[in-house]
Amino acid sequence: MHAALVCVKRRPFAVEWSLLVTAFAGAPPPSPLFLDVTERAGIGFVHTGGSREKDYLLEVNGAGVVLFDADGDGDLDVYFPNGSTLDPPRGTPLARDALYQNLGGLRFKDVTAAAGLGDARWSCGASASDVDNDGDLDLFVANYGPDVLYLNRDHGRFEERADSGVEDPRWGSSCAFGDVNADGLVDLYVANYLEFDPVKVHRRGDPACTYKGEPVFCGPGGLPASPDSLFINLGGGRFRDASVEWGVRSVAPAYALGVLFVDVNRDGYPDVLVANDTMPNYLFLNEGARRFLEAGLYLGVAYNEYGVPQASMGVTAGDARGVGREDILITNYEDDVNSYYLAAENGFFSDASWSSGLGEPSYKRLAWGTFFFDADLDGRLDLFVANGHLMPQAAIAAFVPEGPARTAKTCTIHPSRKRLQQCL
Repeated sequence: MHAALVCVKRRPFAVEWSLLVTAFAGAPPPSPLFLDVTERAGIGFVHTGGSREKDYLLEVNGAGVVLFDADGDGDLDVYFPNGSTLDPPRGTPLARDALYQNLGGLRFKDVTAAAGLGDARWSCGASASDVDNDGDLDLFVANYGPDVLYLNRDHGRFEERADSGVEDPRWGSSCAFGDVNADGLVDLYVANYLEFDPVKVHRRGDPACTYKGEPVFCGPGGLPASPDSLFINLGGGRFRDASVEWGVRSVAPAYALGVLFVDVNRDGYPDVLVANDTMPNYLFLNEGARRFLEAGLYLGVAYNEYGVPQASMGVTAGDARGVGREDILITNYEDDVNSYYLAAENGFFSDASWSSGLGEPSYKRLAWGTFFFDADLDGRLDLFVANGHLMPQAAIAAFVPEGPARTAKTCTIHPSRKRLQQCL
């Protein structure tokens, strides 16, 4: 396996991006070269995530990003969900989500206000799909607090649908669209994290809340987990909560952080994979567009190969082996490996985190978002993983494998140096 890495600073403490490139017979290909053109492209978005010290769990999880054609011109635009602060200073403008329109030629323009967007709630995740089948992509935003649905009324002009039925008051961490009942309308799954009340949760400094000897925020352990939600599309931008009848509430609530629609048994119906933090992952099998059956333990994706639940964050799937079946990659906390599950012909999965070469380079990384894509254009899917610690008090050390037996290299931007440290 050949490895390359691009590092970019996105947080006030260490952040790393890892790119693992699939190997092939013969000499390794040249390393893919990626350049950070964010500033040049006109994207000036800055994410707000609570205090710099991260005194509470709510402040540390960050948010996702959505690439979708908001205005229907054939180019991908960029939507950034934004966080907030628990105690914003008086006179300070509220942090808001942002939409950047793609002008072509890698140039973008902030069109948030003109598009009717700019949610000032504490946003955590978002997803785009044509929920009303009018040909325009609509937008759902998962928040800490009521979630919101924006209908795309005319090529990038959005309107909040206040009575959509998806205004879930829970802490929504992630979301995904899929037509679970095969009626031609996309339905919505919302992964919810936990019950968080800053008045009741202890602040960083509580003697019970330490990590590697340092005082850190409290949680998630000890806080009540929230159940996930499934919303069935009724048409016209309206949904109904079908979480109970479809079996989503038949399992114990868990600390859900990632969700993905994927047809794991290849029967033509979308299944749902949920990555849970410090709890077993869930895999809901779609039983003929009628209801879900949770089968994560049975199929082999609930735990790692040692039977231990992991602190799972992100999730993706792809046919990285070219066998016609989608394997699953779930990212996890530091001092643990990202889990790579191989899909067998019989529908079961096996943990290949170490045998695939993904175990060692991920062990010291705290990983978040991830996706498969063909980085070097050789026809094979490669893997991108975004890494970054959530505790500024925790020491971050670079881990640079060396020698012919190693499979990947990583690098770190240390907050005290404020410069790129390449480890290629």
